[in-house]
Amino acid sequence: MKKTLTIIILSISLSGFSQTEKGDWAVGIHPEYRYQDKSYTLYDQYGNVFAVQGAIIKNYRGVISANYYLSDKFSIGGNLGISYSTTNPLVSSQYFYSFTNYEVGPILRYNFLKTRLTPYLQVDVNYNYRKLFYDIPTIAVQLRPSFYSSEFSGGVGLGLSYFIRDRFALQANTFFRKFNNQIAYNEKDANFLSFGFGCIFIINNPRSEIESPR
Repeated sequence: MKKTLTIIILSISLSGFSQTEKGDWAVGIHPEYRYQDKSYTLYDQYGNVFAVQGAIIKNYRGVISANYYLSDKFSIGGNLGISYSTTNPLVSSQYFYSFTNYEVGPILRYNFLKTRLTPYLQVDVNYNYRKLFYDIPTIAVQLRPSFYSSEFSGGVGLGLSYFIRDRFALQANTFFRKFNNQIAYNEKDANFLSFGFGCIFIINNPRSEIESPR
């Protein structure tokens, strides 16, 4: 019984139907989260821990995207996003910093299949403008430094779209992103993995009728 139910679910999930075709527009909303632990432990000659250093970075990102399909599977478009990130030291007496980032740039997306459950590949490049704030406990609040900076970033990732309806899908993805900003990251090059989810709406479809999922 369990095996039969699994086969039925997979059949429904992978059933073929036309979600996107040439000339379609897809508008998406994509929240994203990143967690990076840059901490490390120092040991003495006897193997005992005597210090823990490093920081924990958390980033919350939201993006609105719009894609135009040049073919049934390949689309080009752009995104507009905002993110907020904090870097907290493991030693509480040290300062922490945060930044707000605004981004805009082009994206390319390719859907590998035309099924209800569709894997896709996405590549994007963004121009980023950000405000960086240092919260240093030993300095008065009004004197704590803030900086403005700009940079370019690039990302490549894999995702899955699950079409609940013929014009609406939920998505989950993972991206490898690379930045180049010495001020924001205290590193010349910064890269990391991020994880996100979201949804897309297919609009402005030129076809008079879309085939319903079977």
